Amino acid sequence: MIECTQVQAALSARLDGEPVGLDDDVIDAHVSGCQQCATFLERAALLNRSLSINSQPAAIPDLSDAILSTVEPEFRRQAASRAAWVMAARALLVVVGVLFVWFGVRTFAGSIGVEDPQTQALALDAAAVRMTLAFGALFAAWRPGAMGYLMPMYGALFAFSVGLRVRDVLLGTITVGEVTFIALVGVAAVALVVGWMANSGAVAIRQMWQTLSATPRG
Repeated sequence: MIECTQVQAALSARLDGEPVGLDDDVIDAHVSGCQQCATFLERAALLNRSLSINSQPAAIPDLSDAILSTVEPEFRRQAASRAAWVMAARALLVVVGVLFVWFGVRTFAGSIGVEDPQTQALALDAAAVRMTLAFGALFAAWRPGAMGYLMPMYGALFAFSVGLRVRDVLLGTITVGEVTFIALVGVAAVALVVGWMANSGAVAIRQMWQTLSATPRG
């Protein structure tokens, strides 16, 4: 005679997927004729389903769309802002380049007919410098990637021009043409800095800072 405790233990094992130890026909025959074991089977099955549902991990929501909807507008805004600054710098370089061409042609035309060879040579050198600066400004406006390479030259020329002409400014012996030349060089240097920062300089500086501030692995 099989006892209820044996059948209930076998039912629990069958619900858990473990070895039963009794034939299924014997168990089913006993359950069909025993109300106590039938009630035990119902409660055990209900508890097993409840534990199975609660043990399932909660579904992780897909936040990719929400993240993209937040990041993409900000990325587009920053890209549009950088593009606007680059365009402004390029436009300013075109203006500066045209003015340098005009001053170069004017200086060259003024050297014609000068009787003093030394004065004429200085005028021709000044015209060549202005035409060279015009070419650099226009080339940077055409190829913004070159702004970072031309920026040190224009910056150094502006710094040395200002530093070496301080005495003339204080004495009032500097001419309007010389002031205009220095101002144009300074404007070109600022335009190159702004264009380079907006184009790629900010990223390059950030990467360099991260590299310098990184802690080496021991």
